Amino acid sequence: WCTVTIILILGFGIVNYYAVFDGHNGVGAALYSATHLHQYLVESHFYPMYPEQALCEAFKATDKHLLERDDEPVRS
Repeated sequence: WCTVTIILILGFGIVNYYAVFDGHNGVGAALYSATHLHQYLVESHFYPMYPEQALCEAFKATDKHLLERDDEPVRS
């Protein structure tokens, strides 16, 4: 399963964000990452001046929140 995300990030000039989430850790991981990684990227205090550090921080935040979500009990 695969999802592709293309987003225009406003506020810092023209920024292109392209990502492919292959879901090798399951569909839920791919969907969560596709809908949240860009959010954590622009929330990073490194963004936009230091994009490599901002991406690293965004990946760590995505992992953290995804793991926290997986620890929550399933509601029916």
